[in-house]
Amino acid sequence: MDQNTSVIIEKRIGKTMKNLEKNNMQVHYVETKKDVAQKVKELLKDGDTVGVGGAMTLFESGVIELHCGRL
Repeated sequence: MDQNTSVIIEKRIGKTMKNLEKNNMQVHYVETKKDVAQKVKELLKDGDTVGVGGAMTLFESGVIELHCGRL
């Protein structure tokens, strides 16, 4: 990816994060899909649950495996 494309993507990510925060959502950014499950693991406390709602991304990123204790 060239530098111009990277800058555009970073600006879009920043704008999206700000808009989510305006809607009272807590936002966390990770660089890769590989980092998602670890970030979720850090944020969850004992007894917390994650709503899936058919989101394949949660399966693909390893978040669902957290429930199975594989991470």
